[in-house]
Amino acid sequence: MRRGGGAEEAPRGQAPTPAPTPISTPISAPQDPDSDPDPGPGPEERIAARRRRIAAPLPPPGALSLRPDRASSQGVTRAPPPSQRLAKLLFEGTQIVTNIQVAADSRETQRRAEEAELKQQR
Repeated sequence: MRRGGGAEEAPRGQAPTPAPTPISTPISAPQDPDSDPDPGPGPEERIAARRRRIAAPLPPPGALSLRPDRASSQGVTRAPPPSQRLAKLLFEGTQIVTNIQVAADSRETQRRAEEAELKQQR
């Protein structure tokens, strides 16, 4: 088989496929950093903001919220201790398993009732 530019040979009974045309993408010139329409805060403002963040008191360890979108009125919520979290997970897991067992029992009872009804009709 030959390799070359242009249309490739097609198998018998098919039209030749044309060579792919390159896609031209416009390349924009790099922008001058001085011409940025929104330069943001100046160096003095950034330095002042950093000093304010450093001066702010740090929250105690473990005081970060598990759900930052639901901040309390104080701004920081305490996460429950690991033992409470484990107990909650165990309780919820047991509930889920129980619900699955109840649903399976209900389906089995319904199946048996339908089976008994079919047996009576025979």
